[in-house]
Amino acid sequence: MPTLNQNRTQYFQAKILYKLATFALVVLFIVLSWSKDISAMANSQVDAGLKRSLVSFASARALNAVISVVQGTEVVVQPLGVGITLTLGQVLDPINDLVEQFSSVMLVASVAFGVQKLLLSIASTWVISTVVTVLALVWAGLYWFNKAPDWLSRLLVVVVFLRLVMPVTLIGSALVFDRFSATDYQTSLLALDQTGAALKALNAEPAAVPKTKPHAPLAAPEEKKGLFSGAMDALNGAKDSVLAAKDKVAGALDASANAVQAKFENIRTLAESAAERMITLIVVFLMQTIVVPIILLFVLYRLLGGLVPQARR
Repeated sequence: MPTLNQNRTQYFQAKILYKLATFALVVLFIVLSWSKDISAMANSQVDAGLKRSLVSFASARALNAVISVVQGTEVVVQPLGVGITLTLGQVLDPINDLVEQFSSVMLVASVAFGVQKLLLSIASTWVISTVVTVLALVWAGLYWFNKAPDWLSRLLVVVVFLRLVMPVTLIGSALVFDRFSATDYQTSLLALDQTGAALKALNAEPAAVPKTKPHAPLAAPEEKKGLFSGAMDALNGAKDSVLAAKDKVAGALDASANAVQAKFENIRTLAESAAERMITLIVVFLMQTIVVPIILLFVLYRLLGGLVPQARR
């Protein structure tokens, strides 16, 4: 069995090793605080995210403009002089509301990327790096003699968190986007632009309504027939002409209704596809700007708090 002296020796050796590992970690923090590579990489990722959000915002505004034009369009069909007027506002009104909300989300995402860029610029200044270096050296010297106060330990965690964890979080969030969301983003944005162009082209096309030929004029009764017989023939001819005209009007109305309905269905299909793509883009940007950064910040803060031991430990 190990003696008491051996146990004490092992304890002190373990404690010294622990302190040396802590000092190595502090030195790593100091070196990384002066590194420009981490800041440059994080800054490029933020710029890419800001560009994506601005492009999505522009696409949303363009689609909103197209939908507003289509909403005010009236489809007028006049088969055989009978007028039918239909509007597209009821079909596209819910989608237009969604486009406006999507535009607001993209604007918020752009602002979020702008705030991240500002915080990253502040954290990357030489002032913050100097503060991290001085606090780390002072804390390491006091910690070696078990005299580092708790407030200094917490302050060191805060400044290291501000200088290093922010860039690491942004880089990690961008890596998650590239791995899981980049394809969905590109596909959805392309589909959104194509939807706007298709709606614009479809709205410019008139509804295809078959033209009806004018019916032949009534044949005049022959003079050789008697008065009564001629009158009956004229009456029967007029009746047949009225029935034929009625059938033509009904057929023309059905053809017009079918043409307009087909146009409505095409526009509705395009609008539903746009809604699905917008929801996908909203999820992508919420994940990159809010959900993933918060998760990474929490995990890194817990790890950093555990790596920096308490002063009197």
